[in-house]
Amino acid sequence: MGVRVLTDYYKAVWNGTAIDLERFIENENLKQYIETKVQSQHDKYGHFNDKVKHIEIRDDWEAKFTDDEDGGFLYLSLPVAITKYHGGGYGEGTEFLIRNVNGKLVIVDWYTGGKDTYDFMVRGDNVTVDNPDIWNDSEWVKTLDNKID
Repeated sequence: MGVRVLTDYYKAVWNGTAIDLERFIENENLKQYIETKVQSQHDKYGHFNDKVKHIEIRDDWEAKFTDDEDGGFLYLSLPVAITKYHGGGYGEGTEFLIRNVNGKLVIVDWYTGGKDTYDFMVRGDNVTVDNPDIWNDSEWVKTLDNKID
C-alpha cells in the first residue's frame, strides 16, 4: 500500500499523472488536503523535464501498532528513495497512520517531512503523527485551511 500510494503521489507531482486517492483515503478532509498538496507540488516541480521513474522504500522503515477503542491503527515511517529518468533522485521521509475502516485499510493521516515539503510549510515542523482522528477535528482542519488560502 505504501509503495503504491507513494509511487502514484510522486508521479502525480513530477510527471503530471492522475492519483486515485479513493483507493487509499476515505476522509474527505484528508483527501482534499492531499489533492491540494499534489497540485501545489506539481505547480512547483512539474515543469522540470526530469520525471520520476520509480520509488523504493529503504530498509530502515518503521512500523508500530497502537491499540485504541476503534480497533487500533498502524504508524508507518517510510524513508523513500525517488529515482528519476535522467540520472538522479532524492530521498525524503513520509509518515502514515493506517486504520482498518469497514474491512478496508485506509490512510487516516499522511505527513512528509523535510524543510521544503508542503507539509512542513503548511502543517509545521516537528509534527508528531500519532492522532488517527486529526482529520475529523473540524477546528484543526479549519485552521489548516486558513493557512492554505
